[in-house]
Formats: sequence, structure tokens, C-alpha cells
Amino acid sequence: MKAPQKTKLLISISDGQPKAMPYYTGETAITDMKGVIQEYNRKGILFLAAAIGQDKETICNIYGQERFLDITDLRHLPTRLVQVIAKYLYQ
Repeated sequence: MKAPQKTKLLISISDGQPKAMPYYTGETAITDMKGVIQEYNRKGILFLAAAIGQDKETICNIYGQERFLDITDLRHLPTRLVQVIAKYLYQ
């Protein structure tokens, strides 16, 4: 938060739904993650999720289409990241 940069970007690369502990899954974890995203937005931090696993639909639902990158094919990761970062830098 103390960084002087105008644009702050956090990228989460995940292979699945939130599951920090065996009993912490499903709607509870999803609701918590959505709350974290809202908090980051209020603080001016852009939060992106890059999905490399089978739960892409759930991850897209959690983070929202505008914050979601499907990078199942990792060869596309560098290009997609540059595209997304450029989008936010030139707003």
C-alpha cells in the first residue's frame, strides 16, 4: 500500500478453487475470496487471477470476467500478461 506507484497489480496464479484447509472450501471460501477482492479494489489494488487448472469456470466466477485470465496453455502466459498490464497502464 505504501508503494508510490499509481497502478498496483496483484496476480494470483491458481490451479483450482480456494481450499486452504480440508474444511474450508465451497461457498465459504468463495465468499471470503470475493470479499478480499473488494477490499483490494477499495485500496486501489488491481487483482487478477490466472487459471491453469480444471476449475476455470469457478475461478472466473470468483474473480469476474474482467479479472480472469485462462492460461491453460502456459505458452500464452507472457503475451496475455503483457496485454492485461498494458490495458491497466494506459487507462
